[in-house]
Amino acid sequence: MAMVLVMEVLVSLRCNTTYEGVGESSSGPGRLEKVESSNEHHMRQEPIKKNQARKLETAERRMLRWMCGHTRLDRIRNEVFRERLQVANISDKVREGRLRWFGHVRRRSQPAPVRKVELLTVEGKRGRGRPRLTWDEQIRQDLTELHLSEDMIYDRSTWRRRIKVQDT
Repeated sequence: MAMVLVMEVLVSLRCNTTYEGVGESSSGPGRLEKVESSNEHHMRQEPIKKNQARKLETAERRMLRWMCGHTRLDRIRNEVFRERLQVANISDKVREGRLRWFGHVRRRSQPAPVRKVELLTVEGKRGRGRPRLTWDEQIRQDLTELHLSEDMIYDRSTWRRRIKVQDT
């Protein structure tokens, strides 16, 4: 099963590109494929797992080294590439996108279809083991980590400024 990940890589040209799949694809394992923008909103709704985040960060580091023309054999620290290309950590950028989407959803009126989904309950039995991290729980963790509250979303400029991840 191909792993679906969303990744923004800010290159030295300062262009935003969204990528998918650090898994097996038609072009081979480990290749990155461009995502259609219509699928982007579907990706944001599911919290990213720790092993997915780790693989995403690994792929990001590999691309940063490739953009600078180096390999792991050169034994140059990752921070050097991040400073040279002036990019932020990919996990922080994913969190920024998640919080930006959260603010967008919460500012919508209650009868909006995107808000109706919040009230849905799933029928049936839950599987064995630890319950999966829900989108709401992930948002709560992000809010506490950045010392934010839900009341801040109504002032868009302040909200954007508070959740923005600065490039180094």
